[in-house]
Amino acid sequence: PNPFNPSTTIEFDVAKSANISLAVYDLTGKEIYSLANGYYVAGQYSVVWNATDSNGEDVSSGMYIYQLRTSESVMTKKLVLLR
Repeated sequence: PNPFNPSTTIEFDVAKSANISLAVYDLTGKEIYSLANGYYVAGQYSVVWNATDSNGEDVSSGMYIYQLRTSESVMTKKLVLLR
């Protein structure tokens, strides 16, 4: 849910088995954290982002984008972190 603090759960469905990537980006388009990457069978999944970057450092308050990519589609949504 938005806004969140200190962590949020992102739920997603995979319609048919495929390689997927789910990543969080800042507003400049820089990848902050990779939440999921690899082959997923069809089903429902959830991952937790604890508002850290790939180095384990806390990110600052603000708006972030997460994007789920498959070979057939791209879904993009925003996240708002309030510390």
